[in-house]
Amino acid sequence: MLKMAWGRTAAVLLATGLIAPACVQVEETRNPVSESFSEIGVTASPELKGRSAELSRLQFDDIPVPDGFFLRNHRNETYSFSLGGQRVGRFVYWGFGKEDEILRHFEQQMPRNPYGWSHGERPASESGRRLRYEKAGQRCEIEIEPVDRARNDEFLITVFVEST
Repeated sequence: MLKMAWGRTAAVLLATGLIAPACVQVEETRNPVSESFSEIGVTASPELKGRSAELSRLQFDDIPVPDGFFLRNHRNETYSFSLGGQRVGRFVYWGFGKEDEILRHFEQQMPRNPYGWSHGERPASESGRRLRYEKAGQRCEIEIEPVDRARNDEFLITVFVEST
């Protein structure tokens, strides 16, 4: 008897259109989280070069990332912002490697084309895991930290770039 009463109530609600509009509303609600970056206008295409951008996680193309390292965004620790000729960015990369190879990667690649960075004054550091680079109107600081000091093969690389 209860099933019959519920069935009649549901039929009446559907017939009067009380449930259907709610379903349509939910279906039509836009959820940008489920859309691809290109659908919401985020792209790294060359035609956007030089345009201002909002706060984002787009990486700068003049920072060479070592093989095996991936952009990490734990608690929004990675961000970038560009406006006109000014930019600022903090990028955190995670991966496995050897500390001396990671340091050598940056020391060899940063000055090369297309990156074009010059060695800057090396900042004081207890561990020697900090590097500084400069180019016209910009500076870049790189810090390499082991995730677990006991293992010493898993690292976080923090790259900070800003216009001066």
